[in-house]
Amino acid sequence: HKKVLDEMSKGDNNHTHLLELERLIGATRHKKDLLMRDLGRLEGEMSYIKKTIENKIKEAEKENSSHKMISLLHIESLAKDVNEHLHAVLNSDNLEHVKNSANEIKRLVSDFIHHHKNEGNEENSPKTSIKSDEEDLLKVASKITEIENNLKNIGIEEEGHHAKYQELKARIDKDKENNVESEKAILRIMSRQNEIHGLLHSIKAENDRLSLEKADYDRELQEAGMLIGREAIAFYEEDIASHMDSVEARNIQVERRRAIEKSKIRLEEMGGAGGQEVMKEYKDAEERDSFLMKELEDLMKSSETLNALIADLTEKLNEMFKDGIKKINTEFDRFFKLMFGGGEARLEIIKEVKKKRKSEDEDGTLVQEDEEVREGIDIHVALPHKRTKGLM
Repeated sequence: HKKVLDEMSKGDNNHTHLLELERLIGATRHKKDLLMRDLGRLEGEMSYIKKTIENKIKEAEKENSSHKMISLLHIESLAKDVNEHLHAVLNSDNLEHVKNSANEIKRLVSDFIHHHKNEGNEENSPKTSIKSDEEDLLKVASKITEIENNLKNIGIEEEGHHAKYQELKARIDKDKENNVESEKAILRIMSRQNEIHGLLHSIKAENDRLSLEKADYDRELQEAGMLIGREAIAFYEEDIASHMDSVEARNIQVERRRAIEKSKIRLEEMGGAGGQEVMKEYKDAEERDSFLMKELEDLMKSSETLNALIADLTEKLNEMFKDGIKKINTEFDRFFKLMFGGGEARLEIIKEVKKKRKSEDEDGTLVQEDEEVREGIDIHVALPHKRTKGLM
């Protein structure tokens, strides 16, 4: 591919030369535009000078004719002066004064005609300035000729640059057709090179990530040895040897690591600093739990015995209470009849069921509590020949 690269380098030089020719063509066109602008300006100036010369020739012809144009302003000034003298003549009775005014009017008219007839001199006349304009016209024509020659030379130079440009462009197009396959090959090689560079970069990044994870794992393994003893490292070596042929999913390893982190945090909160201390604390806690379980079983047995005893005593007390009420009713009825000469009296055991009020739990739900049963004694009496059946 060295030959291809050399040809591509040569093509780059041709492109550089082509750009230089484009710059020269642009500069030549710029010069041509400037000259065309100057030419247009000079042609306009020449047209203006020619028109000025024509106008001056017409003015000179008017001066040679018997007719001459006089400004209205001058005529009005003359009329004003004449009117003033005529007004003086009409208002005067002196003949001598009238004659003087007439002579003055004659003089004014004569001076006006003489002044305007001989107005202008040889230096300021149109004929004098025509020669100067003709000299300017020759100068402008000379400049126009010079610019036209320059435009002709620039046109030849531009054609030469354009011919070289077309020739070089054709050569570059031919080189492109010859090198298109080589360029494709170079592009394929560059594309493959970029893919390899990207793959190497990915492998390097993965290697760096694995190195970091390996360093984290070694550090965590040392922490495990400090927390639970050398058994963790021995288990690690044994576990690695037994799982050399199997590959575990990464998500399972991540979940296991999270569980280990939680266990490690709990161990640190418990104050574990070494494997032997943790095992000793574990044995002490296990013995204490066993002792407490035995005590709890004894308490449960004692509770059952006490509950049975309480039930027996409650039953006996109820029977004795009922027997006592019967004996009291017998004597109470006898004494009541003796006191009131008849009638009836007795004691009755009553049970009153009372519902407790509804309450709300933490969630705001109404909770119906158990019913409460209250026992009491009600006294019933019936006096002889009376409707009263109670004490109230």
